[in-house]
Amino acid sequence: NSLFNSVSLYRTVGPNELADLKTTRKFRSSRTSMEGKYFARTRRGARKWARSFKQSNYVRIRVAKNKLLDKSVEIFKHLDAFDDAFYFSDLDYLNSIVDGIWVNGNGFIHF
Repeated sequence: NSLFNSVSLYRTVGPNELADLKTTRKFRSSRTSMEGKYFARTRRGARKWARSFKQSNYVRIRVAKNKLLDKSVEIFKHLDAFDDAFYFSDLDYLNSIVDGIWVNGNGFIHF
């Protein structure tokens, strides 16, 4: 995907989810998480959620803009008064459209 046809999204992650991402290179649900995954539109939004959840890590993904139009993706304007958010209810779909995963904005762990 070209830079103009793709978008970065950001997600706050705890230590267990981060370790799982590094091992599996996939977003998965767990006993203690929701079935789907929320992503902030901006790094600033992810950092605000990180503070509210007492987390320090976030991941950045890149996806094609047109893939955000799928019926399994919900868009929330200014969720929790922090940022616009995207909710992916279908994790198989999410994993199929991710072009890369970066940890805290720098460490590349996928593709």
